[in-house]
Amino acid sequence: PSPIRASAKIRYKADASPSTVTPLADGWAEVVFDDPQRAVTPGQAVVFYDGERILGGGYIEVDAAVDGSSRPVAASREGALSA
Repeated sequence: PSPIRASAKIRYKADASPSTVTPLADGWAEVVFDDPQRAVTPGQAVVFYDGERILGGGYIEVDAAVDGSSRPVAASREGALSA
């Protein structure tokens, strides 16, 4: 499946942040935020949105920051991408 643009939230009270969500094998997804996110923590939920519509989400398994410009996050299948 192709990557999609979405807003993603990693905290209930946080604003959704623009991101690219790429579905991966076995129900995983990689989320790359446009801007760095603070305190991305394994075990937290991540939810993907298109406006007010929930596209899917999961629990953060890996905070795989590669550089200071963006933070990819691999999320488990818990509801994966539905769109």
